[in-house]
Amino acid sequence: MSPGTRSKRVDSTHLIRFERNFLSGILETTSALIVVLDTQGRILRLNRAIEQLAGFAILEAVGATFWELFLPAEEWSVFSDRFVESPAPRFPFEAQTRLKAKCGTVCDVLWSSSAILNDEGATDFVIVTGIDISALKKAEQEKEKLIIDLQSALAKVKTLKGLLPMCANCQKIRDDRGYWQQVEQYIRDHSDADFTHGICPECARKLYPQYMKDWYPDDRKE
Repeated sequence: MSPGTRSKRVDSTHLIRFERNFLSGILETTSALIVVLDTQGRILRLNRAIEQLAGFAILEAVGATFWELFLPAEEWSVFSDRFVESPAPRFPFEAQTRLKAKCGTVCDVLWSSSAILNDEGATDFVIVTGIDISALKKAEQEKEKLIIDLQSALAKVKTLKGLLPMCANCQKIRDDRGYWQQVEQYIRDHSDADFTHGICPECARKLYPQYMKDWYPDDRKE
């Protein structure tokens, strides 16, 4: 073997080792969830982010079917239809499911899947990446609830505006249909206000002077 050939092999080996270490470093440091699958959906590798989130060590996960290990049963078809039910896996695609952790908790994940092809154009394996969107979904739900609460509050708000025709003698108000109503009833129908009745000092002095000292002991007006 010539020195040149030996040098090329050394360089190639070094390059392969560098690429392997580089890709491994990316897998283990990214916050995205990454799982490598074969064409049947079996797990070949997963990164630290999904290990920590789901609670499954790599030795527990390798060889298991991705959707059976990580997804609730009612959502298996999101992935199984792509791998098993279809004549050939259909990629790329995106899907949103829940992730089932080993401890039983679940979170919402947005998945993106793409196929890695061999020289013949057939699928060699599939890379599935996921992003935990639980916080985003919670924020969206809280926003939707706030909007509903505000709409409900606005629907209950009643305001009085414009000119109100009022009788100069009995103080009744004429409504939009031309009927005359007591002012209390009109305001009650057109706002969220209600009434409780009492008697002011001036009226008490005119109508019930004998009770003034009891009702308004601080009143000094003759």
